[in-house]
Amino acid sequence: MSEQHVFPDRLKRVVPREHGTRQYGAYNTIRRMGKTIREDQKVKHNQGSIGASRIRKVCKHCNQGWLNTMEQDCFPVVEQLIRGEKLTLSRDDQVKLSRIATSIAMVGEWLSVPHVSVTQEERESFRQTLEPPQDWYVFLGRNTSDHNTPFHFTDGVRSMENGVDGPKHFAVYTMAMGAVMLHILAVETGNILRADIYARNLGLVTICPPTDWIVFPLLRGLDRADIARIRSYALLSFREQTER
Repeated sequence: MSEQHVFPDRLKRVVPREHGTRQYGAYNTIRRMGKTIREDQKVKHNQGSIGASRIRKVCKHCNQGWLNTMEQDCFPVVEQLIRGEKLTLSRDDQVKLSRIATSIAMVGEWLSVPHVSVTQEERESFRQTLEPPQDWYVFLGRNTSDHNTPFHFTDGVRSMENGVDGPKHFAVYTMAMGAVMLHILAVETGNILRADIYARNLGLVTICPPTDWIVFPLLRGLDRADIARIRSYALLSFREQTER
């Protein structure tokens, strides 16, 4: 196994790695027979920059192979958005952003090991297709909270079966790189989500499934309170479905 950066190492070209405290967190609910039996909520503050965080969970062959190639192809879209050099996003741009978001989510959830929920089948699907797995929805927002502090949060609800944590009901990944905020919902198969309505309620736009055209500077700016609301909205709305 080799160490893989949670956020692409290339990010340091446009978002300085400030020394100080890095913050990341996870919220996880365990349910059995429609009732909550355990809730875990962790927010960690460590020294250093989260932009330099690395996880030893990626094989060297993948890290230096298809993952590296994918980042080289996709990251310029992120870089240009942060620098203000790209104002509109085509469908192809949105596909590339979705790939970056999926990669960060799959690596970044290992920052909080007890809350890992991506299955090996989903990881293999991403490797083979370079698309978010089935029942993953990716949204884009314009972060105005703090452009120099990347963050990554993992939230979700899963069931308990025979005394052990079972399948996930849903998982949520919320991350930011400079002005680019990415939000992912990974839901159970058969769970119908009106992605356009969900996005509109939160000041986001969908990029998986893609939108015809997105004018990035016209997106509503999202501050820390908005981002906290996005996380809580996902938890509350999907949590209600698990209680039915």
